[in-house]
Amino acid sequence: MDGRADHFFRNRARIVSGLEYSKGAYVLHMLHLQLVDPRNPDPEHLFKDMMQDYCKTFDNQAASTEDFKAIVEKHMTRGMDLDGNHKMDWFFNQYVYGTGIPQYSFHASVEATPDGKTHVKGELTRSGVPDTWKDAVPLYAHMGDKTVRLGTLGVTHSSEPVDITLAGKVDRVSINDYEDLLADVKQ
Repeated sequence: MDGRADHFFRNRARIVSGLEYSKGAYVLHMLHLQLVDPRNPDPEHLFKDMMQDYCKTFDNQAASTEDFKAIVEKHMTRGMDLDGNHKMDWFFNQYVYGTGIPQYSFHASVEATPDGKTHVKGELTRSGVPDTWKDAVPLYAHMGDKTVRLGTLGVTHSSEPVDITLAGKVDRVSINDYEDLLADVKQ
């Protein structure tokens, strides 16, 4: 191989390696935020438990992506089980092994109810990825300057209606406020 080709392939390898590193960090970030438990005094306990289990299980041993997936499945929440089979195949196939990035459009209206609650009605639409794509999309409520994570919307279709009633007064709702999900979002 001549010097120019060798230089090209070495630089390309660095670029690909950098993308894989960034993607790996983002995958951990997404899993971390899917495991947040806002009702617990330590909202990050589920993620910490999962990572401690992984480190103890594979201490000084080689571990594969499938090994890590098995640990994630051991610690996953009901909201992460989009296939109803206690597997994270949907997540790993899309975000670890795949290259797609979904585009989401979210529009919702909020209306106060006579009993002091808030009715939320809207629609979440997805494009840019196959129709089989699934996601646990984070949903947030805004009350003045306070933002609260409500949980996740299990999205299994390209268009999902949102129709929920929340306790208390909510000014607006939004998705993906903390870039919990690798996606392009328009609200």
